Amino acid sequence: MDTSIPSSPQGPQPGWLLWPQLAERLAQTEVVVLSGGTSDEREVSLRSGEAIVSALENLDEAQRRARPLNLQWIEIAPEGHWILEGQALDAGDAMEQLPASALYFIALHGGEGENGHLQRALGTRGRAFTGSGAEASALCMDKARARARAQAAGLECAPGLLVDHRDWSEGSEQILNRVFDLGEGPWFVKPNCGGSSLGVVRTEGAAGLREAIAATLGMGQDALVEREIVGLEVSDGILGGTSASESMALPLCEILPDEGRYFDYHQKYDGSGAIENCPPQHTTPEQDAEVQGMSRTVFQALGCEGYGRMDFILPKMGGAPVFLEANTLPGMTERSLLPRAAQAQGVDMGSLCLEVLAQGLASSEGRLHP
Repeated sequence: MDTSIPSSPQGPQPGWLLWPQLAERLAQTEVVVLSGGTSDEREVSLRSGEAIVSALENLDEAQRRARPLNLQWIEIAPEGHWILEGQALDAGDAMEQLPASALYFIALHGGEGENGHLQRALGTRGRAFTGSGAEASALCMDKARARARAQAAGLECAPGLLVDHRDWSEGSEQILNRVFDLGEGPWFVKPNCGGSSLGVVRTEGAAGLREAIAATLGMGQDALVEREIVGLEVSDGILGGTSASESMALPLCEILPDEGRYFDYHQKYDGSGAIENCPPQHTTPEQDAEVQGMSRTVFQALGCEGYGRMDFILPKMGGAPVFLEANTLPGMTERSLLPRAAQAQGVDMGSLCLEVLAQGLASSEGRLHP
């Protein structure tokens, strides 16, 4: 299985990319890459940060005209401090020591990096950053709220139920009966706010369901219970602005976990994990186009900006694609789906990183100077 970061494509860059139009501005921009953080996805974030920095330091000849004026990589420690020139600083103090005009490339996953807290802190201080704003980030991190917004936009979701600690403690049997009313299992029990499939449990039967819900609630998270939809999981990367006309849906990636497994953390990030085909090998052109259209619709409905990744299931028994979740800060590692999808569209890792930066400049203009 090829797990390398995509290299430069042959031929000119696609004409829809924004970064060639903003090359002069990018060349005058100082960039700060943030990775690490306090969440369980810290190690993946560090690998994303490393891949981004490597790509921006090794741009090809055509891309060098957009090379950022300066590139600084900052690790956010597990306790939340920013490590700046060997010093552990609070976020606010660190920002004061960094150029006020810098563009922050957020390479954090999960936790405060993806739930809108960091975006709000940067925006409050007038700092430009990549990706979605605080409100959209918080919305997409909350799986139940994102499901509701997607359904309001006309998309299908798996039958599901959100369980909080209070309802569970007051009547767990009643909650289990409500889950059974969703239809025959198996079921997936997920932390409502989390990523990289961490903490997700596939379970069958009342005993397993009870244990999984209790364990998730014990983590301090509400539990989202969804009935399993058997089918092919696909993911679609999006690049561009907030409107459907401004966004580009990349080729789909199909995900083929090991037999008897689902796309859990190991399957996502281990070299011996799931097979990921970009473009897919088991879909029709009609299915690809349908998912791409839905991806752009939900990207807009959720208020996302710059880039993201939308996940779906194509039901084995037929019917409309089922929306799973939206990722506002998708991984940028050697096994991440967004760089693979971009490569399939003719956009290599260097161009992808420049595009995320260009979209960040454009989005921040609207956020900071409405």
